[in-house]
Amino acid sequence: MNIAICDDIKSCQEDIEKHLKFYFKDNRIPLNIFKYNTAKDLLKSDIIFDIAFLDVEVEKENGIEAGKQLRQKNDRLI
Repeated sequence: MNIAICDDIKSCQEDIEKHLKFYFKDNRIPLNIFKYNTAKDLLKSDIIFDIAFLDVEVEKENGIEAGKQLRQKNDRLI
């Protein structure tokens, strides 16, 4: 499972990552976490994500718009 975390606040990224690792380890589900500080960096990635955690306001960018663009790569993105 490929999961993206996009947030410009490092502590928020770490909190989400901690909870994901706990849940996925407990349920024995393979996990790959990719963290991004900006939506621009996230959208440059060639990785197809299964789940994306997006900050609504990432610096001057919009997490909602980034989510729409990610869905063009994978319409099953959560």
